[in-house]
Amino acid sequence: MYINENDQKSKRVVDDKEINVLLQEALQYDKSLMISLHYYFERKSIFHKKKEVKFYTLFHEVFDKNGNSHFQAREQFSGSGKKEVILAYLYGIINGFHIDRERYENVL
Repeated sequence: MYINENDQKSKRVVDDKEINVLLQEALQYDKSLMISLHYYFERKSIFHKKKEVKFYTLFHEVFDKNGNSHFQAREQFSGSGKKEVILAYLYGIINGFHIDRERYENVL
């Protein structure tokens, strides 16, 4: 997906407070994270009312060797979905970097 400078700023802030707090913490470890929010309507059957469902899409921005942006982003399908999926993915990034850092420090 091609992105512009506006996407780089707007997709790093989410309206949901819980997700936004975790996103800001995860951005300290992985600067390429971006999240977009979409809505769709879901209906269980003909007799039920439509229900608005939030769907989060997670992206990783592509950088070159010097850290410059190529203005492209890759969609992370395993991290996209409902709120629970996004929270689990962000917790994984935050905790994964702590574990890697502890292993690295123990080796030295």
